[in-house]
Amino acid sequence: MFSPLLNYTIIVIICYIECPNNDQDQAVKLYQFDVSRSMRGHWVLREVGAEYESITINLVEGEQRSPEFLAINPYGKLPVLEDDGNTITESAAICTYIAEKYPQAGLIPPPATIERGHYYQWVCFCIAEMEPHLWSIRKHMMLYPKAQRSLSAVKIAKREYINAARILDHHLSDNDYLLGQRFSAADIVVCYDLFWANSMKLLTEFPGLHNYMTKLQQRPAYPNFLITENSKRGLIY
Repeated sequence: MFSPLLNYTIIVIICYIECPNNDQDQAVKLYQFDVSRSMRGHWVLREVGAEYESITINLVEGEQRSPEFLAINPYGKLPVLEDDGNTITESAAICTYIAEKYPQAGLIPPPATIERGHYYQWVCFCIAEMEPHLWSIRKHMMLYPKAQRSLSAVKIAKREYINAARILDHHLSDNDYLLGQRFSAADIVVCYDLFWANSMKLLTEFPGLHNYMTKLQQRPAYPNFLITENSKRGLIY
């Protein structure tokens, strides 16, 4: 007859062998659509070599407003990363989270270093000083009802974007990447923004930014498979 301790050990071993693997059940999922800021999520996950499930939410068909998706992200925006049952929204936050989770990939500098501060600087610069103008242009050119569209708003947004792009262009004139000679997740965030801007013909006076973008798009992990005829016609979200 087994002792109570031995019985407990046998039960634990059986459970370990037969119970489902929680890590497999809670696989990384990326809710995404076509050529959108979801590209950043694909790119950073491919750079670190993570296995993940890509789940398409069709923005054109309005699937982001479905009750099922709003239960995942009440704001109804993409991308959304789901990891171990937890969700993260905002593409820059997703890039930073994945870069920190996989430090061996070298996509983010160590904490509490000036390099980490510069990483945050350029990510915030992109999200605060560049991207809102692209979104404003897209809304006033395509998304708002015609009665709410403003050509003046488009002109202002284009001017402000070009001003910000000039700052970025100046920085990159002396650096291969945003952090000098080191590729990072900040480059992923900014490169998508430039890709979007280029579709609106906002980079014509910045050949250096074109070269920077082209160099990054040649990386093996760049999600070129997402480029479609729609994106080539400028239908980028």
